[in-house]
Parts: sequence; structure tokens; C-alpha cells
Amino acid sequence: MIVRSAATTLALSFLAPFALAEGTPKEMSYSQISSVFERELGDALVTRNGITPVFHLDERTSQRPIYRLVGNDDTGVHQAAFGFNYPRYITRTGAQDLLEAKIEYYGKQKFQSASQDYSRPYPYLYGWGSLFHPPVRKLQGPLELVTRDFKKQTGKIYSPFLSASVQKSLDSVSQSELTIGNRVTFLHNSNASVKALEMVKNATRSILIAAIMVDCDVSTENMIVALENKARQGVDVRIAVDKYFGLLAKKCEKRLKLAGVKFAKDIVHGTIWVVDGEQAIIGTQSMMRDFVQADGFNFLSRDTDVHVEGPAVTDILREYVSLWGEIRSEDAPSMTSYLPTIKSRYSQEVQAGKRGQKKYNEWFGAQPSVLPNTGICRVFAQHPKGKKTAYADLIKASARLSKNQIRFSTTKFLYNVDQFDPESPSDNIIRELKRKAFVDGVRVDMIGNGVDGGNGELNMDLKRRIQKARDEDKGFQEDVFRYLDEAVAEADAKKSYLRMFDFIKTPGIRAWTYFNFYHLKHWNFDRVATLIGSVNFDDKSFNKRFEIGMQCMDRSVQDQYESMTALDLANSIPVVNQ
Repeated sequence: MIVRSAATTLALSFLAPFALAEGTPKEMSYSQISSVFERELGDALVTRNGITPVFHLDERTSQRPIYRLVGNDDTGVHQAAFGFNYPRYITRTGAQDLLEAKIEYYGKQKFQSASQDYSRPYPYLYGWGSLFHPPVRKLQGPLELVTRDFKKQTGKIYSPFLSASVQKSLDSVSQSELTIGNRVTFLHNSNASVKALEMVKNATRSILIAAIMVDCDVSTENMIVALENKARQGVDVRIAVDKYFGLLAKKCEKRLKLAGVKFAKDIVHGTIWVVDGEQAIIGTQSMMRDFVQADGFNFLSRDTDVHVEGPAVTDILREYVSLWGEIRSEDAPSMTSYLPTIKSRYSQEVQAGKRGQKKYNEWFGAQPSVLPNTGICRVFAQHPKGKKTAYADLIKASARLSKNQIRFSTTKFLYNVDQFDPESPSDNIIRELKRKAFVDGVRVDMIGNGVDGGNGELNMDLKRRIQKARDEDKGFQEDVFRYLDEAVAEADAKKSYLRMFDFIKTPGIRAWTYFNFYHLKHWNFDRVATLIGSVNFDDKSFNKRFEIGMQCMDRSVQDQYESMTALDLANSIPVVNQ
């Protein structure tokens, strides 16, 4: 039983706008709560033999009442208490795939504007977020069970993206060129920091990093020590960080500088790790707890970077050197010594037939074709303060070329709902996506953030404060931080839902919100061209920040993208009615 002080009770009378429903049981045994879930999920609910915990109602969560395991707040334990056999659920509902079943389920619920989520006909567990079922940690069966749009591709592919002339036009739009022979591996969540640490420990010449922030805490200590050691050994270690977010890690910057690490600052958002000029990681994960300890399910950041080997690394290195030259302060050493190496590598790759428009006809051949598995990719970037702003143009051009499907993910989703602004990159892309769906019949799907994702980093910090207050038995502080957590999440969700409800008014467009904070910024066109990037869907991101991306026409990349996206969709909530 939770005992509150008089002060806490008085404060909550002002903080909590809703009360728990009368008759809500304060405690439920495993068998009791199983019976509740079975009424909704039937044989799709997977129960665990031998589990005998007690679930206690968390009365401090006023708007979204949840049950917690008594004596255990671990998210993973809560999520593992039950399983969800979604193939059985699809059969039970008669739906064609899981997404259709989800749309039907949430379509029967009421969207609650006060709490920015859908009503629930039954209690649920901490760790489920806004899902009506236990999270799916592993795909079951073929991808088409999640969405029939991912039915296995067979036969020839008729796609403009497999045309040499089209790719030459995209070269112009993106101010980039294609390379071949790249190996691209998706790094989900904390796997990115694990790979980065491995790369750093093996570095012998240079470690070049760009990120919104590099922080020093228990979770990043191994990386910080490794960077210090390499700098002291004479390895050229450089870090370009965002000048605003970097203020939150001033002590960490000072510590690294004492070891010889060089810093440059500006409006930096895209993440780069280039080690010895031979391998790289790009994406949006920073070196901080919210990414280093994330698994995509524990209410930290759900994200995916990519590890790159091959000639594309030369382009990533060139973009880094260009960025450093633009943003370094007068006392920061230049990187002109890297230019001869870049020039030499570029020339060698041209001679080896690994880059350049002269090879496009050979790489793609005549239409129709199959999606090649030869690592054909382009690296492109957007630089701060309006320099080299080709990111939005490449997205719009790729959308215009699409014939069947467009999928994208974003953390922020902002555009002008009431009046079109011809100078707005976001507005122009939205107009093109709506046109493709309505006029050309192209399926458009987006995954973003709802109330579960909220404000991302701010909500993750508030959750840490809630946990700390609970551990220290400071009930009033816990209540206040919980209220702030909900208020911030709802305020941000309101902005996102405003756009998503407008977006889905166009037939053929669907929107989804992940059950954790979603930090991916990827695009996929016609199941052929996959764009792994860092840019958010808002004008500030398209116009002002350093962003980097890679677009590949490659079977391995496409397969990795679809497996990742199918799992994310299985753990997402459709935006269906207002």
C-alpha cells in the first residue's frame, strides 16, 4: 500500500487532473491479470509457467493507470511476464496482417485529447507503453505477417532507381555520386556504441567524431578512457559537437582536452565516427547514456546507425574534413593534411571502377533488373548555416520517382498545417507525399513519436529522476517529476498528433507511433532505395544543421531495413481517429 503525506495529497489534488476509475483493483495476482488479458487477446497471449508475482496498481500515474510487479521495477521483467503470439492474433481477428489488426483494434478506441493517447478497455503493465499487447521482441514467421507490403520480392524489378540516367540526375540534386563495393551493416541501439568502442581501441592514426553531444558518465566511461589513451598515444582525435548541447557536457570536454582531444562546435546533429579513414559509422546516436544503454524496449532511445566499409568511407571522411574546416575556431588545428590522402584515395577508386558516372550503365544494366547486392551507395551531407543544403531536395526527388511505396521515420514531425509555405522544405515534401498517395496511389507510411516518445531526451531525464526519487522513498518528488513527465510528453505529442491527423486525411497515408522514444530518421522508396540519415522532419533541421546520410540501392541493405521496420511496426500504435 502506498502511504502519502498530507503535503503530497494536497499537491496531487492540484497536479492530477484525472482520478482512477472506481472499482479498479489495487492488486492482482498473475492468474487474475492473465484472465483479463486473455479476454482481449485469447490464445495469442503467451503466459509463463511457474510465475507467481503480484501486480500492484500504480496510483501515482493519474492519467494512464498501470500495474507494476511488486518489488521489481525492471522494464525487461515487466515485458517478459507475458508474450504476444501475433500470428495467432491475426488468425483470431481475421485480418490480413498485424497492421490491419492493429488499425481495427485502435479504431474502436477513443482518442483522448487530454492525455494524447487511446482509451483502454482493460488494465495494462508498466513496460507496454501504449500497446494493447506485450511488446514483440522477435519476429515470428515471414515479414508479410506484420505487413503484406513486405511480401518477399520475386522476379524482375521495374524501378527508376535502377536506371543510370536517373541516378545521374540524383547526383546533381544531392551534390554526390555513387560508389560500389560498400559493406553496410545496421547497428541497432547500443550495438552502435559497442562497435564504435571496438573501432577506437583498434585505431592507429585518427579518430574523427561528430555528434550532438559527447558526455562523461558511468555508461560512457570506457569510451572516454579509450579516447584519452589514444590521444595521449599520438592518435589524432577530434570531436565536432553541437554548440548548444555541448554546454551540457563542458566538464567532459575539459577532461578530454587535457588528454589532447581537439574540439570544434556549431549546429551539429548528424553522427560520424571515422577511424583511420578505413571504416565509419553514421547516424544520429550520441555518446551519452540514453543511447549507450538503450535496447529499443527500455524507454531510452530506439535508434539505428550503420557501420560502413568501402569507398563510401572516403566520402564520409571528406564531409568530415569539410565540416571541420567550416566550424573550427582559430585555435583549433586545421585538417588540410588530410586532403592529399582523400584526393589519392578518390583517384584510386575511380581507376578501380568503384565510383563515378562512367560506370553507372555497367552497374545497373538494362531495365528490368533485380536489386543488386553490390553495395551501390551515395553519401551526402548538409552543412550548417545553409551551406550545401541538398538533403530535402534528394528526399523530394526520390519521392517523386517512387511508384509503389514510401516509408519514413522521424523523431520530430513539423510542417505548416493551415497554410502552405513555398519556401518551407517540410511543406514541399509533405505536398509531394500527399500527391503521390492521392494521385499516383503510392502507399505512404511514417513512424514517429506519440505520447510514449514525448520530448525524448527531456522525458528520459525526468524518468531517471522519478526512479531516483522512488529509490530514495521521496514520494512528493516522485509525484512532481511524474506529473512533469506526463505534461511534457503530452505537450509534445499534441504537436505531433496535430500533423499526423492532418497527414492521414489523405487516402493511402498511414502514421504510426512507437511505444518508446523513437530516434530513427530513415527513408525507403519502392523497396529499392534505402536512405539512412540523421535529419528530422522540420525546417530547422532541413535548413541549418549539419546532417549526413547514405542512400543505397542494395539487396542486403533493403533486407536489413525491412526486418528492422517490421519489428518496429509490430511495436507501434496506429494513428487512426481523432
